[in-house]
Amino acid sequence: MTRTTRLARARAPGEGGDRAGFRGGDSALVGVVVVNFGSHSLIEANVGGLDLDRSHFRVVVVDNYLDEAERVSVRQVAEAHGWEWLLLPDNRGFGAAANAGARHAAEIGCGTLLFLNPDAIASALVLDELRQHAVREPRSMITPRLRSPMRNTLNSGSVLDLRTGRVGKARAESDAHLRPWLPATCLALRTDLFADIGGFDETYFMYWEDVDLSLRAIAVDARLVVREDLEIVHDSGGTQGPRRGHAKSPLYYRYNCRNRLVFAAHRLPRGTVLRWMAFAPSESWRILMQGGRRQLIHSPRPLLAAVAGSVAGLMVAGKAVLGRRPAPPVDGAGARPIEPKGEPERIAERVRVTVAVATFHRRDHLAALLPLLSEQAQQVSADPDCAAHVDILVVDNDPAGSGADLVSELALPATRSVVEPAPGISAARNRALTDADPADVLVFIDDDEQPTSGWLKSLLLTWRSDHPAAVVGPVETLFAVAPEPWVIAGEFFARRSRAETRTGEAIARGATNNLLLDLRQINTMGLRFDERFGISGGGDTQFTTRVAREARMVWCREAVVTELVPAERTTRHWLLSRAFSYGTTDSRVALSLTSGFAQRCAAAMWCCAVGLPRIAVGATRWLVGTVTRSDRQHALGLQTLLRGAGLVAGAFGYSYHRYRRPAAAPSSTGDESPPAHDRIDNELYA
Repeated sequence: MTRTTRLARARAPGEGGDRAGFRGGDSALVGVVVVNFGSHSLIEANVGGLDLDRSHFRVVVVDNYLDEAERVSVRQVAEAHGWEWLLLPDNRGFGAAANAGARHAAEIGCGTLLFLNPDAIASALVLDELRQHAVREPRSMITPRLRSPMRNTLNSGSVLDLRTGRVGKARAESDAHLRPWLPATCLALRTDLFADIGGFDETYFMYWEDVDLSLRAIAVDARLVVREDLEIVHDSGGTQGPRRGHAKSPLYYRYNCRNRLVFAAHRLPRGTVLRWMAFAPSESWRILMQGGRRQLIHSPRPLLAAVAGSVAGLMVAGKAVLGRRPAPPVDGAGARPIEPKGEPERIAERVRVTVAVATFHRRDHLAALLPLLSEQAQQVSADPDCAAHVDILVVDNDPAGSGADLVSELALPATRSVVEPAPGISAARNRALTDADPADVLVFIDDDEQPTSGWLKSLLLTWRSDHPAAVVGPVETLFAVAPEPWVIAGEFFARRSRAETRTGEAIARGATNNLLLDLRQINTMGLRFDERFGISGGGDTQFTTRVAREARMVWCREAVVTELVPAERTTRHWLLSRAFSYGTTDSRVALSLTSGFAQRCAAAMWCCAVGLPRIAVGATRWLVGTVTRSDRQHALGLQTLLRGAGLVAGAFGYSYHRYRRPAAAPSSTGDESPPAHDRIDNELYA
């Protein structure tokens, strides 16, 4: 009997355990997880020909979406053989699909997992031997020997050199710098062990996730076993499509060059990361040469892919060196398991959720928002999937309590207010962190925004999936009046940075206009909003950057809120001054995250190195736009120029107090006073 499952979201990279549903039942029942991406014919030929005992094996085919024709084909193959099948709505990479398959195998009672590539040719006897070995040794990961169709041994045990980041064949001599790893081409292990390791880290997308899994397995005292007496044939890269000779696909070069450095950034101390960065040119060239020199005669694409992957990896590694707290090494390797950030037993419990709104002299906006929040709070509280109790907290930053008075007038269920007299949005946010107690989860939304249907539920379900420290959702812009063509041409309100980000994917920073926080983790880390940013903007950028560095922060594309932009915020003067303040905010945030004089100087130099070219490019573009009368070139040029100028000014400590209050802000019930919110962050990073 076949079963269809459409997954709405991917799980956490490298985390899972019980929370991800990996733990299964009967250890003698094996879930054979096969990940498909345009390879249904290989699956039919290599897996369909196996005569697997149904009492011991369940095949689970997970389809990473390519197109509708492939989707129909892989479904037909699975139904013809009576396999389980899952259809993912997009291509989430090998790790995410393998985790989804493992989770499904556990759900149908499998206590053992066997990951099998579509281009691997195995026998039922070999797979059954791997099953029996996994049953005998529940703390072992087992793989057979791999050989190519030409009978060359591809893998009889591989090692990673921690000094250079080079992977190669296992050596007879021992070396303290070498760590073994097993390919996921054909890999068997118990579901309990897979849960303890944390599953595949999904941030790699493809390649190196098996290296990462192996080193995290060692860190939880698992054994890596190569069965030399068992053999399968692996047409390495058979899923990559037509190739010339030994050449690999551009994706192979790109992701191998990139993920070598991503692994270092995630798992190794700063000093080792720097050394791997230094070896990047030679190691990337070695990876490229696996396909031979002749491939470069036919096309430059392999070289360009390797360069692009190397640059992307260097950027990730560089950020880790400059900003991330070094991870404590495990058994001298620097590799460590990703530790659960929440507590598994909390999933079944009814969690307490506080939705916080910081406000200042915005009664009209608040009056429109609170009934919508109350409606969603009641829906979520009654939803068994969410298992939550929700209340609403309004933090009024007006000492006269105009917002608190409105809350009393509306008298909505489970809605309360507090007055925070200290000026600045950071003080209001910190008051929300304090007064949310004893909530488990705190959700921020701005007072001039409105949630779409299912917003709060989407945030909570994404958080429940793996308990990240924070979940960020998108903001859609609506205009009170149509902006002038110059504003539209300049793309001042474009939010492209998250357009391709998938739900559950880790992100580096966010804003508080649509943010969920796991308070247990936030309080454990001792994080609070820096009140130096209260009237200049950047407080939530700095806060969320710290969260992402010390824990995990993920995206939820379904949790959408809308923001109404008033006419006064679509003028040229407002938008250009905002561009300058963005730059100063970037620099001030970068400087605030450093420790010590040397790091501060390095951060200031980096800001100048980024800002000065922007000034030059922006000035050139502005001049071209002026001469050609192009609104687009003129607007984008000025925006780039002022952003760069702000970066340089901020590097020297300049602070643009765009949201400073008047000396005596009137205690009004209207909207005429300047808002205290540092909306700069929300518009820039949402």
